[in-house]
Amino acid sequence: MNQHRQMQNPPAGPDNTVSIIGSETSVVGHCKTAGIVQIEGSVEGSVESGNTITVGKDGVIVGDIMARDAVIAGRIHGKLMATSLVELQASCHVDGEIDTDRIVIEEGAMVNATIKTASRSSQPSSSAP
Repeated sequence: MNQHRQMQNPPAGPDNTVSIIGSETSVVGHCKTAGIVQIEGSVEGSVESGNTITVGKDGVIVGDIMARDAVIAGRIHGKLMATSLVELQASCHVDGEIDTDRIVIEEGAMVNATIKTASRSSQPSSSAP
């Protein structure tokens, strides 16, 4: 079961705008978008997406990641928070923390992280009966 997500041409819309940080690009600072982010280069700082963040095999992030879904094939050093799904591919190396509803870890993935998984919809509500 070696299914990798491929970036495809999504329908137009603000949540599906694709931002690409290319392999020869290095970003220092905070990146935020409602759309999809694909990282093939390096980012030193936080990356936030209302949709999906994909880190390619040569991609590196030193900082926090916040997204609905995250597909990681590269290197991450920081906190990874996804409200829906984290997919750690065989080529990834993650150091830090992971907080998500669901997680898929492929054989070969290197993970040195605290992992917290809990369905946010199944957590008890704070209101008293």
